[in-house]
Amino acid sequence: MQLSQARVEFAHRKVERNEALFAKQLISAQERDEMVTQAKLHEEELNKDKENLKLRTILSRSTGWSWNGASCRETCSVWTNRSC
Repeated sequence: MQLSQARVEFAHRKVERNEALFAKQLISAQERDEMVTQAKLHEEELNKDKENLKLRTILSRSTGWSWNGASCRETCSVWTNRSC
């Protein structure tokens, strides 16, 4: 998820830097559109990664303790009574 977050931040910085160039007509509308579209795609990828993490995380209602199912195979088999 950190990689997705970094991609989103970079895409936003790239769009911001190039807005001035677009205003001065130093880059084409197509180049600007590609950058904006890439930023949106990266945002959607980040949202997907966040949703996937929510699906893999088990949260105890009594203690508030959370566990990410992707981190330990032994613990996963104990929690679910099956092999991961």
